[in-house]
Amino acid sequence: MAGFIILCSLGINCSSDAPQIRTFYISIVDGHLESETSNLEVNQRDHVNIIVNSDQDVLFHLHGYDIETFVKAGEPSKLSFLAKGTGSFPFSVHVYELGLSPISGLNHEQANEDDHHSGKSHVFQGDLKTSEGERELGRLEVSPN
Repeated sequence: MAGFIILCSLGINCSSDAPQIRTFYISIVDGHLESETSNLEVNQRDHVNIIVNSDQDVLFHLHGYDIETFVKAGEPSKLSFLAKGTGSFPFSVHVYELGLSPISGLNHEQANEDDHHSGKSHVFQGDLKTSEGERELGRLEVSPN
């Protein structure tokens, strides 16, 4: 009990609404979410990790936060961010044509080799050409504290 009091007096948040690390695993098959729920629920100020795996190359996009990541088929990709804004934010995918990459017109092998040497991550911004339109998969629900 004394440790709890000391931590609270040092300014460490001891309430149950303290920011948490929230990790979600998303699996996409044939461009569709393979999950029982499509809503990811977090609280404002939580640190959010979304790990995305897909059976085909896709661009995963979290609207509102404007975060995107390229997911190569069979290779999980991770989004990591602080949930600052509250509300309901859709997440969607764009499916890519076989062999094409959103990285400067390179094929996947070239893009991955360049990224490996430069330390770049597969996070992109801007419009990219895809073989299909954008498909909404679910929503990130961020509740205020």
